[in-house]
Amino acid sequence: MEGGSFKSKLEPNEEPMELEITREAENEIQEKISQSDNKPLSDVLGELLGLERNYRLAGLTAETTKVCLEIIRLCRKRGDWKLILEHVQLLSKRRAQVKQAIATVVRECMTYLNDPNLDESTRLEALRVLREVTEGKIFLELERARLTKTLAEIEESKGNVAVAADLMEELQVETFGSMDKREKIVFILEQIRLSLDKGDYIRASVVSRKITPRSFEGDDFEDLRLSYNRLMVRLHVYNKDFLEACKCYIARYQTLLAQQDASWKQELRNAVICILLSSFNNEQNDLLFRISEYKQLGDLGEFSKLLEFYTKKELIQWSEMITRFGRELKGISLLEFLDEKEAMNLLHVRTIEHNLRVITVYYTCISVEKLAKLLDLNPEETEKYLSDQVSSQVFWAKIDRPSGIVRFTKPQSSEAVLNDWSHRITNLLNKVEYTCHLIHRERMVHKSILSSSES
Repeated sequence: MEGGSFKSKLEPNEEPMELEITREAENEIQEKISQSDNKPLSDVLGELLGLERNYRLAGLTAETTKVCLEIIRLCRKRGDWKLILEHVQLLSKRRAQVKQAIATVVRECMTYLNDPNLDESTRLEALRVLREVTEGKIFLELERARLTKTLAEIEESKGNVAVAADLMEELQVETFGSMDKREKIVFILEQIRLSLDKGDYIRASVVSRKITPRSFEGDDFEDLRLSYNRLMVRLHVYNKDFLEACKCYIARYQTLLAQQDASWKQELRNAVICILLSSFNNEQNDLLFRISEYKQLGDLGEFSKLLEFYTKKELIQWSEMITRFGRELKGISLLEFLDEKEAMNLLHVRTIEHNLRVITVYYTCISVEKLAKLLDLNPEETEKYLSDQVSSQVFWAKIDRPSGIVRFTKPQSSEAVLNDWSHRITNLLNKVEYTCHLIHRERMVHKSILSSSES
C-alpha cells in the first residue's frame, strides 16, 4: 500500500439480506421466472415489472425488493449489460420506489463489476449509471464513494491523474457515519495522494487536516500511519517546512523500529537531515537535542557523528564537514522530493547560521573582517546572513559601520542600568551579610570548643 494507490475490491456496504416475504408472493415471482426459458425475456420482464408495481403500490417493501432483485439477476443471467443498466435506471426512478429496493439493486450490480471478463467500456458505463442512480441518496453514500473510487482508479491507470483527483475531491467521507474508520482514512489518504500527484498542494494541505496523527493509534493502523507520514513528507518538503517533515520521518522511524523493519535506518537518516535543514527556533533546538540522544544513532556509523557538529557550541568548517560527510549526505532518500544541490546549499546556510550563534556566545563585539574570516565569507555575505538572523530575532546585533564593529550586546536605557546596578548592590549586600553570619557562627563554634577543652 505504501507509496502507491490504495486499491480495494468494489464491494457493497452490506451482505445480501434475507428477504422475508409471503409464500404466495415467492411462488408468484418464481412462477414468472420459470417461464423465462419458454417465453421471450421481454415478456417475462414485463410481467415481473407488473408484479413490482403491484407490490410497490401496496406498500409491500420486502416483496418489492425481492422482485426488483430477481429482475436484475434475470438480466445478468442473459449477460445483457445494456438491459441490466436500463432496468436499474427504470426501477430507481419509479414513483414512490422503496429505498430498500434501490439499495439492493445497486449493491447487486456492484458485485457484477468485479467480473474479470467485463470489458472496460461496459465497466465505465456501469459505473456512470450506478453513480447517477446513487447521486443525492444518503442511504447509498457509501456505495457511491466506492464506485467513485473505482472510477478514479481507472482514470488514473489511463494517466488522467487530474480527472481522478477531481472525482475523489467530490467525496466528503469524513461525514459518512456508515463508513468504518479504516476505510475512511484510506479514502482521505487517497485524496491527499492524488492531489499531490496532480500538483495541487493547497488542496492536499486542506484535505490533510481532516485526519490527525491520533487517528492512527493502535496496531491495526500501522500501515496507514506509514503511508500518511510519507505523504506528509512530500507536502512539507514542498512547502520547505523541514521541521514538520522531520516529525513525520521520526514517526515512520518509530513505527518501523517497532516492526523490526531494517528500513528504519533510512528514516532516521532523513529525520537527521530534516532537523539540520530546519530554521532555528526553540522547538527545532529541542528536537535536535532529543534526536541526538537516540541510542539507534550509533547504528548509522559515521553518519551518527554529524549531529555532534550542531549540538556543540563550536564553529563548523564547511569544507571539513563536506569532506567527511559528503558521500553520506548524497545517499539520503529525502532527495526524492528535494533537489540535491538545493539541499546542500540550504545545509550550508544553516551551518553559517549555527556559526553566527556560536560567535554571539563568545563575543560581545567583533570586527566585520574577523567575523567574515570566522564564517569563511566575504563582508557582504557576512552582513546579509547577520541581518537575516537579526530580522528573525534569533539574537540582537548592531553594526557600527564607521568603525567596522559588530556589537552583540543590546544597549540599556538609563533606567535599566540603574535597576541593574541596584539589583547587583542588593545581591552584594546580601552576600556580605550572609558571610558575616557564617564568620560569627564559626567564632561561636570555635569558642565553644575552646571552653569545653579548658574544662
